[in-house]
Amino acid sequence: MKARLSILAVACVVLFSAAPAQAQTNGCDVTPVTTVSNPYKVTTCSTLLDQDLNPVPVAQIQYRISIDGVDQTLRPLPSPVGAVNAAGKFYFELASQTSAKGAHSVTVAFVTADGEAVSAPFAFAVRGKPIKDVTAGVKQ
Repeated sequence: MKARLSILAVACVVLFSAAPAQAQTNGCDVTPVTTVSNPYKVTTCSTLLDQDLNPVPVAQIQYRISIDGVDQTLRPLPSPVGAVNAAGKFYFELASQTSAKGAHSVTVAFVTADGEAVSAPFAFAVRGKPIKDVTAGVKQ
């Protein structure tokens, strides 16, 4: 059923920081970062159009994040963040994630009753410092 739905979904991972109280840039217009710390959010951009260029309501779309090829549970697509950009793309911030330190890949699928559209893989790395020390013991 992939043929019916061709929502343009592009997955990217970004860090969030407080923005000044001026006009905000659509997240789809910002170059995604490739290194994050835990927790991080997966983001995606889409025109929300089907193959016939008809709008698909957000309420009819679920999304699935896949990290390193492991699919997560389908979830309802949240409302877009901010306004659509000049290219007609909406920006979405999806569920918070945690991953082991090191290199990873993420894809995002948008799923409707007519099929699914899957983004190209996006490579990123999680940085961090391991716990300094751990002591084991037993007790009765």
